[in-house]
Amino acid sequence: MPEKLSDVAGAARALQHRPKTPLPTKDRSWERKKRHGEKTMQVAFRDFPRALNERLKEIAGREGKTVAQVAVPLILYGLGQLDEGSVTLSEMEHLVQDLGSG
Repeated sequence: MPEKLSDVAGAARALQHRPKTPLPTKDRSWERKKRHGEKTMQVAFRDFPRALNERLKEIAGREGKTVAQVAVPLILYGLGQLDEGSVTLSEMEHLVQDLGSG
C-alpha cells in the first residue's frame, strides 16, 4: 500500500498506461461455436414482457428446470396450436397483454 501521495500518483499513472498495440487475446472461437453452433443456436428476445419472464422463472424454480427448459416446450406448443388453427395470433397477443396488465 502506498504511504506517500507521490506513490499513489505513480500507481494511478501506471494503471492508466495502455500499450500502443493491443495485447494478444486468447482464441475463444471454440466457445462461440459451442454457444452459437448450428444445433445450439441461442437467441434472446427484445421487448420480452417482464411479467412473462418472471412467470417463466417462477415455473422453472418450482420444477427444478432452467428458464429455457420451460420456455422452449411452451413456445413449441404455442406454435403447434397456431399451425393447427386452434388459436390465432390475435388471441395469443391478448393473453400477453392481459399478463402485462395483471
